Amino acid sequence: MRRLLMIAILYCGLLTWGCDKTCECTYSPSPTEPSDEASIVVTGPDSTVTAWRGHPLRITWTSANVVGSVKILYSRNDGDTWPFTIIESTINEGEFFWTGDAPLTRHCRVRIQTTGSPLAYGESPSSFTLQTYGWTIDGPASLFTVRATATNGVDLFAVGSGGSINQRFAATGEWSDRNSGTTRGLNDVHFVDQQVGWICGGNGVIRRTTNGGVTWSSIPSVNTIEVRAIHGFDSMTAMAASNMLWHTANAGASWDTVAGMDTAIVNRLFFHDSQRACAVGNNGFIAISEDGGETWAVRNSHLFATLVDVHSADGQTYYAVALEGQVVKSEDRGETWRVLDLDNAPALSSVRSRSALELLVATGDSRLLHSIDGGDTWVYYNVGSEHYFNTLLIEPTGDGWVGGSGNVLYRLGIVDSE
Repeated sequence: MRRLLMIAILYCGLLTWGCDKTCECTYSPSPTEPSDEASIVVTGPDSTVTAWRGHPLRITWTSANVVGSVKILYSRNDGDTWPFTIIESTINEGEFFWTGDAPLTRHCRVRIQTTGSPLAYGESPSSFTLQTYGWTIDGPASLFTVRATATNGVDLFAVGSGGSINQRFAATGEWSDRNSGTTRGLNDVHFVDQQVGWICGGNGVIRRTTNGGVTWSSIPSVNTIEVRAIHGFDSMTAMAASNMLWHTANAGASWDTVAGMDTAIVNRLFFHDSQRACAVGNNGFIAISEDGGETWAVRNSHLFATLVDVHSADGQTYYAVALEGQVVKSEDRGETWRVLDLDNAPALSSVRSRSALELLVATGDSRLLHSIDGGDTWVYYNVGSEHYFNTLLIEPTGDGWVGGSGNVLYRLGIVDSE
């Protein structure tokens, strides 16, 4: 009897200890217990990304308990409204590549949402920019074919057929026709600083300015044949490319051939700084210098083509283009080169890179080629019509110029609103 009484007391105590009769008990799932609520989190793009119209943009997200496909929307006002649909339905695999075919803005966001029940959505963690290149005609009144452009740090100079030199004043946007003292076509122009500049052209023409392009004086030439490229170091020192590479240290009073370059037909000289340089020419010729052009080492371009231009934004990654529609790239300061995959390309005439990955190429059929992934993929911009572009100039900001036949010069700029 006593044992039964003790068991009864213990049983009642356990009931009382396990629950206070004055509380309202509610059930809360364990934190580790899975929930069936659908969720989507957009992980990219965000404010660290700049998207380009026409180039693939990678949209990424994670999801939980989402059944079926998802819809992707686009906002140009930081997510206040979502009037544009990127795709009505796509597989919920956490990744989608979009070509940016939407209004430009600096306030882009994307939204991923379910196409069925239960409803769930996620938005870009921050705004990103969608942009492209735009262009307007901005050239001199004189009729000539633009073959080369350069700046003296302030104003733009365009040279070309018939000995034409035109200076565009940055302060006013007006053009002034300068007297070159020759009717021979001019092939290249290079400024050392705001005052000193050099030009070269047909029949051995070489000219120099020491007053910011106002007047140009004749310089004794290397010979009487075509001078294709020129690079000035100061008012007395320059390097000129003709049937071989030449150097003067006394404003042309005498010219010496550069060692190792006495048989090279060079079409373009590019100096990244006072020491690093690259020269390109006929038959796939490429040579590099690490001592300011005193000595050169020939490298294998893997092409037997007419290389006409070369450029590097950082001195490490170089791009060179050929008339035959080919692009070669070096990622080790010009030591080794590889041919990029660019099927059915037109004649290429000029190249400029803004970074190791982004570059623009001018073509012989009025187009610009643009890559933002180091030449793996390309977008074509149709600029004008029936022009053969000869020259391309791009500033670090992205602003620039492209010019060629038909007295045409286009001003380029990045557009991020419309």
